[in-house]
Amino acid sequence: MHGELPPNFYSRVHRSMVRPMLLLGIPHTACTALWTTVLGLVFGAGEYWALPFGVVAHVAAAALTAIDPHFWPVFRSALYAPDELET
Repeated sequence: MHGELPPNFYSRVHRSMVRPMLLLGIPHTACTALWTTVLGLVFGAGEYWALPFGVVAHVAAAALTAIDPHFWPVFRSALYAPDELET
């Protein structure tokens, strides 16, 4: 009785609550950071070599996201994790 649910008990969950928010195939924060940097270099400093680098980096990031959708959250938490655990 304690763990059972009543008959016909369900809850609708919107798709956006369970799917990651992607922009052009990568998480929107990574896409915004990448293309803000690339376009700043291209238009601000005239460094046109950054444009192909940005395209290659974006394709690589999209491939990593397609292989493992949890790559970016794990990568971000690994960046901010302490180097040694306290015992």
